[in-house]
This record gives sequence, C-alpha cells and structure tokens, in this order.
Amino acid sequence: MKILKWIGAGLGVVIIVLGTLYLLRTDPVYMISGKRLSGAERPYPPDWSSCNDHITIAVETRPEAPHSVTTTCVVHEGSLIIPANGGSTKQWTANVVRDPRVRIKIGEAVYRARAERTLDLTPEDFIAAMIAKQPEFSERMGEEPPEDLWFFRVGPRDAALATDTAAAKVAGTYAITEQTPIGAMNAVVTINANGTGQVVGPIGENPFENAVISGGDISWSMTIDTPMGEMDVNWSGTVDGDAFSGTITSKTDEILFSGTRRGEAQE
Repeated sequence: MKILKWIGAGLGVVIIVLGTLYLLRTDPVYMISGKRLSGAERPYPPDWSSCNDHITIAVETRPEAPHSVTTTCVVHEGSLIIPANGGSTKQWTANVVRDPRVRIKIGEAVYRARAERTLDLTPEDFIAAMIAKQPEFSERMGEEPPEDLWFFRVGPRDAALATDTAAAKVAGTYAITEQTPIGAMNAVVTINANGTGQVVGPIGENPFENAVISGGDISWSMTIDTPMGEMDVNWSGTVDGDAFSGTITSKTDEILFSGTRRGEAQE
C-alpha cells in the first residue's frame, strides 16, 4: 500500500509540474499551441531563403493575446507562403483573417510581419515548392491534395495589406444560412480585410475580390457556375458585431441571408 501511495504522490507531482509548464509555455510544441514567441526580433529579411533550412516554423497571431502554432513554409516566386490544412477550422487562421499582424519564428530568429490569405496559389504550386524544399515530401503525398487547404502570403508590417480599421472589423469567417426558393441552404463566407474572399456552399467554392467596405457595410459582385451556366450574383450585407446579414441578388432571385462570425475553433 505504501508503494501505491508513493506512486500516486509521484504522479500527482508530475501532473502539477506539467500543468505549470503548460500554463507558462511560450513557443508551441508540435501540436500544442503556444503563446508569445520567445527569441530576439530581427529586421524584416531581404529574402526568405532561411525557410528552406527548416522543416517547421512557428507563427504567432492575435497580438493582444498571443496565440502561436507550429506549421511549415515554402518560398514561392520570392514570397514566403504559410499553409493551413483545414484552414476554415483553425483558430490561428481566423485570427489572421481578422488581424493580419503576425510574428514568425524561423530557427531562433523572430520577425514581425503581416500575413494575408492568397487565392492565386494552387495546391499543385504548393506541393511542387514543398518537394523542391524537401524531396521526401513526395512519398507522403496522396493522389489528391488535401481539401480546405489555405495559403497565406507574408509581407512586411508596413505593407498596405489591411490598414483600414473598418475593413479589419468586417474581416472574418461567417457561417450563414441562405433562404432560397427551394429551402434553407448553409454556406461559409470568408472576408479578408483587403476586400478579397470566398463563398463555400452547395455549388462549390467561389472566390471574389474588390469588395467595397464602408463602416459595417460590405458589397461585392461575383460570377458563379451553376447547372444552368454562369450567373452574375451581387452580395450586399452588414456586419454588426459578430452578426452578418443581407441579400444576394441575381437576375432571377433576391435571397436573404443571415449568420454569425465563427468563434474560436480547434487548433
């Protein structure tokens, strides 16, 4: 019995120590998220060749309450690209969409930067860049690239990625319901602070750009593929706190939609 008591006491001490270390953590450790990244900050680099020397990097988001994760990176056409598998479900990607200010740690060097989701990079481009960086990566690839794969392009903090306060408040990912003539349909709308974004719904993934943002109001036009061919659609909505509602107008219909900003999701 004494042995069991000693073992129990020892396990209790280990749990307390591990719990304390978790609460005091800074950098992320593999799948465990961290807080503010440790290390001395360095000036924004002239190039990102150092990315090729490291399989993983750390990304810190949400400056007011730092949240950091472990991920990877590639250099594509001179730009640092950070991927997010399952991008619509990640907390850190939602943080970046809302506020593009990030800190990136490569090796022991920490850099202040801005990150913006990019829709002009294909999964095939990313895979080719990863294989060029890490040839053994090709052995781990399946026949099809992962679904819901997001990419973020990194730039200097003073770049005009998202300087408009109103745009930053509207930016986010929203789960909405569209009241269509054939019934309610769900979709996910992502709005970036620079006026780009996408709508993912029953008819697939449709990007948009050049959205007009004024205060909490936002509008954009897009062309979607339907069983009847291409169709021009106009979106007009208002963000009030975390609520997002408005209308979708086409040649044939005017549809109401409403929804809410997605909260913090899994890592």
